[in-house]
Amino acid sequence: MIVYPGTFDPITKGHMELIARAAAQFQEVVVLVMENPAKTCLFSVEERIEMIDHAISGFPNVRVTSGSGLAVQAVQQLGATMMLRGLRSAADFALEETLARNNAHLAPQVETIWMLANAETAFISSSAVKEVLHCGGKIDGYVDAHVKAKLLEKNAHQRI
Repeated sequence: MIVYPGTFDPITKGHMELIARAAAQFQEVVVLVMENPAKTCLFSVEERIEMIDHAISGFPNVRVTSGSGLAVQAVQQLGATMMLRGLRSAADFALEETLARNNAHLAPQVETIWMLANAETAFISSSAVKEVLHCGGKIDGYVDAHVKAKLLEKNAHQRI
């Protein structure tokens, strides 16, 4: 089992690209929706889980759950020894390397596995999705139709 932790606010085509690749390589993939008090999320944990559940419906070996606290501890609580992290750029690597070293110190039995984002999705981030939508841009290339509908609905009720 490999666990892919993140806030997924919202899940993007970039996240899905990594999930699809992980599903092809690992017997079980768990998408772990993390509560992060340092981030102000647009969607509740329950809303994020619902969107991910919809997005992963075609992957029988992928499931979604939630966690809080340190991601590496949540991974351990699930009984996993591998954590998936995506890399879009050298800047991501600099941050992820530090996180991986910290996680290795805290939980040496949990290995961080990095996957490079494909060129087609490397520019996508949840923050970029919300910014593009806020500025009136088209987000079709960033998220699937279900997530787009949820974003447009949320945008109608509050300003993103």
